[in-house]
Amino acid sequence: AVRLRITTMGSRRVAVVGDAFVDVQCALRGGALPFWGGDVILNGVGLLPGGSASNTASHLASLASEPAAVSFHTALGADAWADVLRAHHARIGTTLCAAQRPAPATTGVCVVISGSTDRAFMTNLGAMADLSEADLDRGELAQAQHLHLGGYFSVPKLAPQLVALVQAARSARPDLTVSLDTNYDAAEKWGGEQLMQLLGEVDVFLPNEVEARGVSGVQDLDEALAWLARRVRPGGSVVMTCGADGVRGLANAAGAEAWTVPAPAVAEVVDTTGAGDAFNAAFLHELVYGSGDLRAAAASGVRGGSCAVQHEGACQTLLTHAMLEAVGRGCSVAASPSSTTSAGDDDEAAAAAAA
Repeated sequence: AVRLRITTMGSRRVAVVGDAFVDVQCALRGGALPFWGGDVILNGVGLLPGGSASNTASHLASLASEPAAVSFHTALGADAWADVLRAHHARIGTTLCAAQRPAPATTGVCVVISGSTDRAFMTNLGAMADLSEADLDRGELAQAQHLHLGGYFSVPKLAPQLVALVQAARSARPDLTVSLDTNYDAAEKWGGEQLMQLLGEVDVFLPNEVEARGVSGVQDLDEALAWLARRVRPGGSVVMTCGADGVRGLANAAGAEAWTVPAPAVAEVVDTTGAGDAFNAAFLHELVYGSGDLRAAAASGVRGGSCAVQHEGACQTLLTHAMLEAVGRGCSVAASPSSTTSAGDDDEAAAAAAA
């Protein structure tokens, strides 16, 4: 079994650092995107909490026995968009550490075009453009046994500071483990040497197929996996999500062999937005709070991703242990009232104000 070096002493805390957006979710089922000057009819539209790091923190806090043990570090504007995200994290119980940017800076907003098999985004970075190391709560970060970095390409000012941040955190806590999900690079430059330096500090790199090819510059997925595994921290691993094909993993260790975890069949895919973030959360929950075994964590992750694609929105419906168990038994999952973030009056009021 491949395991990470996560301490078993005391309460386990996870710090998530990265992007937060409000998603303007546009459901487009079976139709083509509009051409310039044209129009299409949407199947639905919603105002939902989003952002890769925010989604991961939300699902992880929902799964954790102590939601406040998950801290989320980001930046928001002083606007109604921020109220949507603050209300969302308050309902879950996440420890939200959000620097507030004064006007005219806005909270990040992402227009999500969601189809049944894929999705596309149009993003206004807003406060994410200026998020920096100085905004982070060092006291809260110092309590974490695991640090997850999400939405790397959405935080351009913070990204080059992350190597020093991780090294300083490890100096204070040598047993700290670190995971990274870059998400898609809209500029398609894929990080260069700056990202390579960060990978050398990372215990688990969590790309999808497109990101693995982009970061490595290698089209063959087996070769891309091997290329990336050689660049993570010694003893670390790459865990690559492959949609309906499940997960491939490979450790940076002598004689290590690639391994796979299949994804359970899903009767109906409703929305793939945020499936990778749900994977990350379920993966990290098993890794940090469970067995610590990477393959077991990957199996939990694919169940989390499979749950997510059966619901609209990236984290409107939060993961629960019952949902993960149902998917593991081959059952479809329905949202319970307690797992649906739109159930709160505060969320609805904030959404109405932002709209």
